[in-house]
This record gives sequence, C-alpha cells and structure tokens, in this order.
Amino acid sequence: MKYFALIFVLLFSFNCATAQKADAKKEEQALQKNEVVAKVNGKEVTEKELEDFLGIALVMKQQEIFQLKRAALQDLIFIKLQEEKAKAENITLDQYYEKYVINVAPDPTEQEINDFYEKNKNQIRATEEEAKRQIKNYLKSQKIQEAENALREKLLKEAKVETFLKAPKMELSKGNEPKKGKEGAPIIIVEFTDFQCPFCSRAQATLDKIFTDYPDKVQLIFKDLPLDFHKQAKDAHLAAQCANEQGKFWEYHDILFKNQNQLFPDKLKEYAKQINLDMDKFNKCFEERKYEKYIDDNLSQAQNLGITGTPTFFVNGRIVKGAQPYEQFKQIIDEELQFAAQGSGN
Repeated sequence: MKYFALIFVLLFSFNCATAQKADAKKEEQALQKNEVVAKVNGKEVTEKELEDFLGIALVMKQQEIFQLKRAALQDLIFIKLQEEKAKAENITLDQYYEKYVINVAPDPTEQEINDFYEKNKNQIRATEEEAKRQIKNYLKSQKIQEAENALREKLLKEAKVETFLKAPKMELSKGNEPKKGKEGAPIIIVEFTDFQCPFCSRAQATLDKIFTDYPDKVQLIFKDLPLDFHKQAKDAHLAAQCANEQGKFWEYHDILFKNQNQLFPDKLKEYAKQINLDMDKFNKCFEERKYEKYIDDNLSQAQNLGITGTPTFFVNGRIVKGAQPYEQFKQIIDEELQFAAQGSGN
C-alpha cells in the first residue's frame, strides 16, 4: 500500500511540476510583452505596443522563420529515423542512404533522355551530346529524389513522430460577425474579404472544399473589408449585413460573389428578392445604411492589424494572405488538429 502511495505522490509531483513549468513560461512571456523598449518624455513604450504597431508585418516575418524551421525539422526527423535504421543494420548513415536511396533509383533510359531532349531541344543551346549528358544527370537526380521521398514516407509511417514546433499567431477580437460551421469547432477561420475582389471570389471554392473535407471541424467567421477602389463593394457589404439581419447572410453572400460585376443598388435589391427577403425591412436597412459603422469598425480592425489586401485569412490565428491553394490551408488545418490531438495547444 505504501508503494502505491509513493507512486501516487511521485506522479502528482510530476504533474504539478509540469503545470508549474507551463505557468512559469506563460508568466515569462507576459513579462517579455511588458518589457520597456523605449521612453518618450518619461512615458514607457512596451514590447507589446511595438508588436501591436507592427501588426501583420511582424507575424509575416515570424512566419518566414517558422517555415524555415519546419522544413529543417522535417529533414532532421528524417535523418534521425535513418540513423536508427542504420544502427540496427550496423552500417553508417551514408551507407544506409546509398543502399535505400541511391541504389534504388534507376538510371534514366535512353528513351527517357531522347524524349526529354526532343521536347526541349528548341530551348537548348548546348550540343546534342552535351545536352543529353546533362539531361541524364538531371533525370537521375529526379529519380533519386523520388526514391528519397518514398523512403521518407515509409519511415514516417513506421515511426511515432510528434512535433511541437509552434507557429506565430495573431489574436483577433471577435464580435457578432456572420459565422458558418460548428460552434466550438477546433479550427476557426477568420476571413477578411471584399465582395468585389476577384481573388476573394476565387477563394470561395477552396473554403467550400475545406467544409467538405473537414465537416464539424471548421467554423468560418466573416469580416467585412470593402476596399476603397472597389466602388460598389461597400454597398454590397451593407446589403449583405441587411440580409444577415433576416438570417440569410450566406445565401446572399453566395449570390454577390457570383455577380461581382453587378453590385449596383438596384441589383442588390433584386438579389434580395431572389432569396425572399422581407423587402420593406431590407430596403429600410439598406437605404439608412444601418450597418455602416459596423463595417467601418471591421475596416479599422483590419487597418490596425496592418491588413491592406483581400482576401486575408487567419486559421486559428495563423495568417494566410491571398487566394492560396487548398493544400496550404490543409497543411495548417492538419497541423492544428494534430496539436489539438496531442493536447499541446499552439
């Protein structure tokens, strides 16, 4: 009985120590945020003020460093896995790589070399003999890369790998913005967008695929960012908020993106009729510009964050600028879900 009591004490002590370390780290980070970096006529300027002033520019630089570290970490993990296998076979790392990558990659065939040459010969300045020698080396390097990728995938599947590298994030204030998706979902995407922006329209297909592939795991929060040079944009955003008042924001949202070149006031009213809005309420809301201050507040938030273009997304606080391909969103979503599963947070 004493033995089990001792084990309990040891485990409890470990958990408390772990929690204390986490709390200490948070306290240290808070102190760093409050660190004074300048004084102006005796008034202090803190690290947090400086970071808030830099806004998105700072996060973008931090993201560059994160991406560099993430790529290096993936390579380092691959090396560690190879080292384990090499040790088990009592050979060196270089010998292991040669055995399972270099020797596995086949030499390019004459047909492959000739096909490549014929396809690109109009752009080749070297002699045919020299060109084919270079093509052979190039195709061989491609096959080596394919063999390396296959080995990497195999070793990762066989191993248990957890990563805890944390991405830079921005904290965003949220209010009563239009939302779509499950409340309390582990993935929150905040979208700053403009109904007249063609890139924003293009991004909608990506968002649709995300909701298809991650049902019940994603919530989308809509932020108005009508840009000054899109002359019909603000009216469209005002109209969308009036549709939101009647519970039909997303239906109206989809119509606006499908009719980006037709966002004049008479068209906005026509679209409202299409989704059976109460037209008296809609017209009164739209003509009084009821939600102008609300939209201006969104514009101010974007300006304070340093957001100057649309679309701009924050996936659990991680920035994605522009209509990026689905794969970029997927990578971030998968990483965030992995962090949530590990209970590590990020």
